[in-house]
Amino acid sequence: MNEHDPLSGAGQTSPPLIGKTALVTGASRGIGASIARQLAEAGADVAINYRSKGPRAQDVASAIEALGRRSLLLQADITSPEDIASTFPQIAEAWSHLDLLILNASRASRHELGRKPHIANLCHARVALRPAIL
Repeated sequence: MNEHDPLSGAGQTSPPLIGKTALVTGASRGIGASIARQLAEAGADVAINYRSKGPRAQDVASAIEALGRRSLLLQADITSPEDIASTFPQIAEAWSHLDLLILNASRASRHELGRKPHIANLCHARVALRPAIL
């Protein structure tokens, strides 16, 4: 455990996020998957948002459950207000509350990255998420 990492639980008898729930967008691969696993290692139950990579999202869910934590698979395009409107009720039904929201997803394709549309997509996602969580 790293004593300088607040999620490491250094000096604690139980993981620091026990009893907490988290939603990580874009959690089926890359940074989002890593964040989801680290949150579970710190004790959180993790909702895994993915847009189209269901098998990869299931792999992340299995890794979280292997750590003794709960996972929830949520397929949704976070830039779609309709998809977001259905996401939070699913979390409420499964866990009754959400403690942490990690906005990681970006919808930019590789050839679009040079033009940086991912910034606009994240802004649209934040606008879509705001009413759902308020």
